[in-house]
Amino acid sequence: MKREEVEALAIAFIDQFSDQYVWDKDMVLTKRDTSATEWASEKMIDLALENPEELWDPILEILKRDPPTEVIEVLAAGPLEDYIAKLGERVIDRVEAQAAADAKFRNLLGGVCATVCRMRFGREFRHVGIAQGGTGTYNKPMHATREDTRA
Repeated sequence: MKREEVEALAIAFIDQFSDQYVWDKDMVLTKRDTSATEWASEKMIDLALENPEELWDPILEILKRDPPTEVIEVLAAGPLEDYIAKLGERVIDRVEAQAAADAKFRNLLGGVCATVCRMRFGREFRHVGIAQGGTGTYNKPMHATREDTRA
């Protein structure tokens, strides 16, 4: 994907999953119309199914834009989890290196289902848990290393 496409996808994905409900003029909580950005979630699903390698750049671009917690939750349990589940050993080093270097990514990785990691790799990821100053959404530090799981 071109840089502009990645940026447009990130902006639309954040909009799609941010503030799902809004107060109308009568102070009634209503579901916000997100039909204009629905294409972003469909694109991420298509990438996960057809070309999961291309999920990496949009994931990082979304995270770079400091999205709200509800977007982080969707990003972790959806695209990032799909990326890891589909590509497995080919991306584990890349994912762990990003988590070691980036507190926001480390926090995001904490939202990936631990079951997926254990089923796919026989262990959970290193460097996972709440980042300093993070949201606290995923406050389960997981410190197993490859050496810890080798018999």
